[in-house]
Amino acid sequence: QGGGIKALGEGSFTMTTTSVAGCSAWQGGGVFLGGVTMGAISASEITGNSSGDRGGGFHISTCDSIALIGVSMNGNRVTGTYREGGALFANYSRVRIEDSDISGNSAAGGGGCYFHDCSLAEINTTSISQNSGRYSSAAAAFIMCERSRVSNCTIAYNACTIAYGNDQGALLFNSDELTVIGNIIAFNAKDCGLGISSCERVQISCNNVYGNEVEGYCEDLDDLTGIDGNIAVNPMFCDTLDYCLSAASP
Repeated sequence: QGGGIKALGEGSFTMTTTSVAGCSAWQGGGVFLGGVTMGAISASEITGNSSGDRGGGFHISTCDSIALIGVSMNGNRVTGTYREGGALFANYSRVRIEDSDISGNSAAGGGGCYFHDCSLAEINTTSISQNSGRYSSAAAAFIMCERSRVSNCTIAYNACTIAYGNDQGALLFNSDELTVIGNIIAFNAKDCGLGISSCERVQISCNNVYGNEVEGYCEDLDDLTGIDGNIAVNPMFCDTLDYCLSAASP
């Protein structure tokens, strides 16, 4: 566990302005955190790491509160068949990601992120792009948590490479309390942009869901275009590198 860094046990863990690159392990190719009470990771790069099981970049397990702010997670991968979390795998933890970049990662499921039985998964003001899942759902992020919130993110050009069922969206949620607000979800492939399964207390509002391969919404969702501020218009990115919006963007 933890090809670059492994931290276990109660207490606090801090990592800033650090690069973890080209490392490998069975779990947590870059960083493995287990049972940490509070963790703060900022202004760091987790790049080109790999795992055989879960968490090519990060594996976070049974941690009380982990915050990743201004972290780049690029080009990490999980090599095991039917294994999850190219950039990040978390279970039984509270995880918050802000102002970060998650791009070019790959795994069988959750090419970007995979949250399993977490009490909180929160992703804000983050770019999630060009991640790939191979056999199972959610190339950008699969989130199964008590509370999930994704807000003000750009989620674009993620793809599942092999169709398997009908839930190959960029985002797929199974959460008791779900908030998806203010995001651009565009140009994701196989099949749709956003799906939920068995969710309760759902708020999906003010998103732009556009140009996904088959449809914008799938699983238990009706088409929400024109409802609660959700729209479907071409965001008109400047390019496919940083996904800023052009001056002509609506």
